[in-house]
Amino acid sequence: MKILVLAGTEEARVLCHRLSEIKGLEVIVSLFQKILPSDYPGQIIAGGFGGADGLANYLQKERIDLLIDATHPYSSTINSNAIAASRKTGTEYIRLVRKKWVASPVDKWLEFPTILQACQKIPSNSRIFAALGGKNLGRDIEEIDNSLAHSRVYLRVMEHPSFQLPPNWIMLEYTPPITFEGEKALLMKYGITHILCRNSGGEISKLKLKAGAELGLDVFMLARPCDSDGNRDFKIFSTVEELLKSRFKMGNYLFEPN
Repeated sequence: MKILVLAGTEEARVLCHRLSEIKGLEVIVSLFQKILPSDYPGQIIAGGFGGADGLANYLQKERIDLLIDATHPYSSTINSNAIAASRKTGTEYIRLVRKKWVASPVDKWLEFPTILQACQKIPSNSRIFAALGGKNLGRDIEEIDNSLAHSRVYLRVMEHPSFQLPPNWIMLEYTPPITFEGEKALLMKYGITHILCRNSGGEISKLKLKAGAELGLDVFMLARPCDSDGNRDFKIFSTVEELLKSRFKMGNYLFEPN
């Protein structure tokens, strides 16, 4: 059985390692960003496929039996392309996406459908820690900055954005490992007053929110994109364990750790 995993998340990395331990599976890993490819087992493809048609051609050429979409919860374009390619080729498609965060009584969160709406509500003269995925801001950066022109924005990124940041924005490089103590120290170092982020889910990513809650910071959060595909004919799993138990419990392939 030949599996293509659209990866890039911690869950994808764990899944690929677990799949590599199952006899009879050939796993190919696709990383849109060149992020620590050595952390993944087996064959790795760097970069995209060229949209839905490019992915469909690859699925057919390589005779992929199963397409697992384990990309970031906000990778809407990749999700749509993967669904379209799987339907075009008849390839089975499943998605692995972690659950979104839910605010506790001590959290001070406000959720908005778009980044622009969130930025418009942040008070002037704020010091903002932004965890938004820099590469997704390019087309809206001017309008976003119009709302934040009188604030200082600290944007944390894994890769340098391809566009120029406004003068009042400072880029902070993502430096793993991320810890609660490290996140709290970072927020205090820059005198952060507000956190601007996406509801990405995951325990590591949530550490900044836990640190912010301890410091009494307000969080302006971008809501999860809606699943607009009303004719959904695929399964969604929130954990690696859930996917493996469902996928392989009744199938011909048994999970056999080494």
